[in-house]
Amino acid sequence: MPDQVLSPDELEHNPELAVLAILEQVLGTADCALRSAHPNLDDSERPYWLRRSFSEEVAVYILSLGSSLSHFIRNYRAAILVDQTRAIQKPPAPAGPEEF
Repeated sequence: MPDQVLSPDELEHNPELAVLAILEQVLGTADCALRSAHPNLDDSERPYWLRRSFSEEVAVYILSLGSSLSHFIRNYRAAILVDQTRAIQKPPAPAGPEEF
């Protein structure tokens, strides 16, 4: 989940971050709900040979996908920072030949 509230300046330059922040909140809520509905998902002492119910298997898959999506959202946010840093550090274009 995002650690901070987006600033108006961030939203002005990257409005997609608003939807991604909402999506991260939803993913966090879904994670909590699934783990509450299936508390044995976090049972580290559960023997591996015990089969999970079908809903538990689907919950594990959803949690895995949610974790991956959260990772990609963080990477996207980092890529935006890289792009902004490059834009700031970009040297001015060399002056071309003057037009007559």
